[in-house]
Amino acid sequence: MCCARTDNVNQWDWAVFRDDSVFKEDGAAVAACRPYIPGSYDHPPRNIVDKMNSGYRAKEWQGYVYGLEPALPTGILPELYWKNLCKLVKGVQIIQQRTISQEQVIEAQQYLEEFHLEFEAIYVRRQANRIYFVRPWLYSAWTIECTVGNLGEEIKSHSRPYVNLTQCSLLRGQINAIEAKLSERQKVRQISLKVQ
Repeated sequence: MCCARTDNVNQWDWAVFRDDSVFKEDGAAVAACRPYIPGSYDHPPRNIVDKMNSGYRAKEWQGYVYGLEPALPTGILPELYWKNLCKLVKGVQIIQQRTISQEQVIEAQQYLEEFHLEFEAIYVRRQANRIYFVRPWLYSAWTIECTVGNLGEEIKSHSRPYVNLTQCSLLRGQINAIEAKLSERQKVRQISLKVQ
């Protein structure tokens, strides 16, 4: 990660991976976990040292950050930063569940708000020259990768793939619109039943 001219990398006590041996040790630990992650998981993270700048997929980053990393940097990452990471992970793990209760939504919101405020305080430190630390998160890339992969699988005509892809995209958009309308009608119906 580059440093602004008005900042100093040596003041980043959280940048533990500056030491190449620590980064390699972490990458080896990630690779060692791979056999224990179920194959149905989609794409378990590989050794980040080997793939970070060439082909580390969004799903791998997701598994690395939200699955493995909270357990791996114990003793490597200073406790203040590790606890902050754990709040992010806990909040994200709650909201990624298939079903979620209202109490869990409130709990997730609390963890994510605490993470956000602490992140600004301990990493950005309210310094304008560190605003680039706050970047869009992983899900935007993962959603695009997933959509492109799904649409690619639907292409049946190899002689006219773009025409076929356009038709698949149009059909998917129409189905999504119908599902949204049906969902909207169900909500209105539920509200009207409660009022009666």
